[in-house]
Amino acid sequence: MRCKTNMMLAAAMLLTGWVVSPALSGPAPAVGKVASFETDADNPFVLRNNIAGTRVTEHATDGQYSLRVVAKGSDKPSWPALWLYPKAEPNWSARQLLVMDIFIETLESVEFGAQLCLEGRKENLTLSMGRLTPGWNKNLTLCLQDFEADLSRVADLALYVARPRKDVVYTIDNVRWEIPPLLAASNGWLNVRDFGASGSEFETVATAAAGSNQITVAEAGDFREGQQVSVSKCNIRYLSPTRYGPGEPYATSRRLGDALEMRGYDGEGGSWLAYVVEIDGADPLTFRWKGDIAKPWAASKVPVTCDWQPLSGGTEIRFKNKEWKPGELVTFSARDQLIATIEKIEGRVLTLSETANRTATNAVLRHTDRVAVQKAIDLARRRKCNVFFPAGHYRIPGGLRVVKPDAIRLEGANAETTVLDISDGSGACLSLSGGTEVTIRNFTMVGHTGLAEAPKSFTTSSGYGYWPNSLKGCSAVVMSGTERVLIENVHARRMASECFYAQGPVREGQKEPAQYQKALTYLRCSVTDCAANAFNNNDRGENTSILYCRVDGAGWHAAEMPARFLRVIGSYFRNTGAITVGDMSHRFEDLNELGCGQAMVCDNVFEGIGRSGGVYVGHGSSQVVISGNLFINFNGSAITVSSQTVRPSLPWFSPTAPLSWGSYPSRSVVIRGNIIDMTYPGTNADARVRTGIWVNASEVTVADNQVYVRGACDPRVTGISLSEPALHVTIHDNLIRNCGAGLVTGRTGSRVTQVIDSTTFLDASLPLEWRYSHQYQGWNIVWFSRNQTNGTSVIDSYDPATLRFKLTAPRDMKVGDTFEVFPPGSANWLIHDNTITGCQRPVVLNSYGSDTSILKGNLISRGEATGATQAIHVVRGQFKLIDNQINGF
Repeated sequence: MRCKTNMMLAAAMLLTGWVVSPALSGPAPAVGKVASFETDADNPFVLRNNIAGTRVTEHATDGQYSLRVVAKGSDKPSWPALWLYPKAEPNWSARQLLVMDIFIETLESVEFGAQLCLEGRKENLTLSMGRLTPGWNKNLTLCLQDFEADLSRVADLALYVARPRKDVVYTIDNVRWEIPPLLAASNGWLNVRDFGASGSEFETVATAAAGSNQITVAEAGDFREGQQVSVSKCNIRYLSPTRYGPGEPYATSRRLGDALEMRGYDGEGGSWLAYVVEIDGADPLTFRWKGDIAKPWAASKVPVTCDWQPLSGGTEIRFKNKEWKPGELVTFSARDQLIATIEKIEGRVLTLSETANRTATNAVLRHTDRVAVQKAIDLARRRKCNVFFPAGHYRIPGGLRVVKPDAIRLEGANAETTVLDISDGSGACLSLSGGTEVTIRNFTMVGHTGLAEAPKSFTTSSGYGYWPNSLKGCSAVVMSGTERVLIENVHARRMASECFYAQGPVREGQKEPAQYQKALTYLRCSVTDCAANAFNNNDRGENTSILYCRVDGAGWHAAEMPARFLRVIGSYFRNTGAITVGDMSHRFEDLNELGCGQAMVCDNVFEGIGRSGGVYVGHGSSQVVISGNLFINFNGSAITVSSQTVRPSLPWFSPTAPLSWGSYPSRSVVIRGNIIDMTYPGTNADARVRTGIWVNASEVTVADNQVYVRGACDPRVTGISLSEPALHVTIHDNLIRNCGAGLVTGRTGSRVTQVIDSTTFLDASLPLEWRYSHQYQGWNIVWFSRNQTNGTSVIDSYDPATLRFKLTAPRDMKVGDTFEVFPPGSANWLIHDNTITGCQRPVVLNSYGSDTSILKGNLISRGEATGATQAIHVVRGQFKLIDNQINGF
């Protein structure tokens, strides 16, 4: 859509009987009625092209009539709109809010928007008014100030439906200009209670009847007219039907359309069911399904009949045709919750703005404060003031949005009794988008899915990974591109998706976007019993700091961080996956310049209760310091520095993915001054094979650490493990006690996955080196057949652009051939001045080594170990053993 020319504007006005006249000097009135549609003349909107309107008596909210609008759908991009022209008053500078009541008659939600055109300005300005759900959308508000434009010369304003594929039918009424109340206190704070937020945890049993908008409650309690509420069990509907595949699911997601129908959900099997239906066979065509994403498949290999077929909860589905392929899947949710506004209270009878479609005698009526709180946030953002939440329990299904804030603080009275509750819905308690500065302080945030209900990931029938957490997703705070964010004293629990999540524009070498994350600080926050990540910067956002926080129960990572300049300091972790530094699954060229995953993980406590992820450095990290951490009774590998890289063809990527997908090996890490207690006080059956410090990446220093088991030697524990293809590694002044293996070195291997010619091949698992690295030039290959050596080769080169390895001489290779590699000349391993005592196998050298692989000045003592036969066991390899002190052997 574009601004009209003056001729078109004049013509439109003449068609409606308006007269074009010069603009008045003063601004148009700030408040007043725009349209009530009581007569044909009482309609200021111009309807053109693919839109039509009729006055009707249904859904009138002001007077007896409303305007029914039919917006025509189209396969081509279109924006069927109602046009509002300023007549003789183009100066709208005093106007702020255009408010209206809209009832969506069609069955699917629809995106609404607004376009503003200004005289003398060629480009249009657009704003989203959100996705409107079927039924009432009362008091839908457009804030003109959000256009961030000079409103003194308005040409027209259009209210449009965004690109509908099918016809959209809605009614509109009670359109008026309003101004927000002057609610800001002198100190610049808005109070959410002044906007109608109840903050009440009160709920009561209610009886609802299908076809009626009245409910009878056991107790009216503190409910008030004008408040938004939710009523369970009385509004049967299906939400978010989505189709994926057969390729990579996330890249192929799209609206379901009419390829599959569903019906029959009765709410008896649960108030919120998330369904997954996937084609799992081609000949004959079959599907598998589940109605509980935390459980295994309910059924598999079910023949597709193209007739109604039962699932669970009363739901039936019908495939419209058999043009499906294995790996295609459909997801949708079934819900029975009614969201409405209380219009009248008469004793125990409440009249609501919405009508129930199912009779329920045991429904539950609750407060819902999302709309009221959102109004406070929107006004605070426009006025550049802050928002205060008095102590209370604020239910906010759907979550709250903070869009492009210049500076705003959202603060609760205290974290213990100021609760944001999203357990009845999906989304993020707070979602930040763009803007400069946000502070969020003193809240508890509650979701609906803990570790016990965590959704189960699966591999599709076409070989791709899928994580269904988002089908019933909820998060504490989600951020996109906000420059500076402080989240302080915020405590989240039972979040289904990533609890604290950030993703947005990033620096690409010297290329700097206009706006991106420059500082994100979590201070004295906690994450408890959450199904996915506790913290996640799913980008290269900068200066993320996790300070003095606590994570007690996270299903995936404690922190997943390809972020730059990460700091994790003074925090406590238990029953969680690893703090994963790096995890950048792309080989972007600019990473060769600025890198990612730079981090300091210092002075934290890791207690081995439940899941024991520790610290994992991998996939592109560089410049990492891990120091001063305590690991208590740890039942997992404490610190891992891995050079492992992934290939673009792995299941979670597309088989045709560009070679920029994948990862780089990590490097440049210092591990110093950590105390790692690998004692496991539980049963032997639960104890894991584990390593204190494991390194196979280059440029690593491991110094001044203690790795030990209290009491008897534990054969499942390795103190320090070092393996090829690492280069330039120093391990010194460490104390290793009572481990099954004290210090172990190992080899690295791979296999051929594709033969290009007699000298060129692709492999499965060698680290895909950086552009500026050694490129494997001159590295040695030892080939194996049935665990026996089968010749050697020398690598001529590795091409980081194609991932191909080239040999100096031809070899008869085939897919599946296995091999090991080791460097030519100097590996530069210096292992010196360590103390190793009480270990069954104190030192095991099982790597190829080199002329600069040196074991020097170490003290190796039998201690209390039983069954220890020798101090240094050389399985193979070239090592220089110099001045080591051996005692008790």
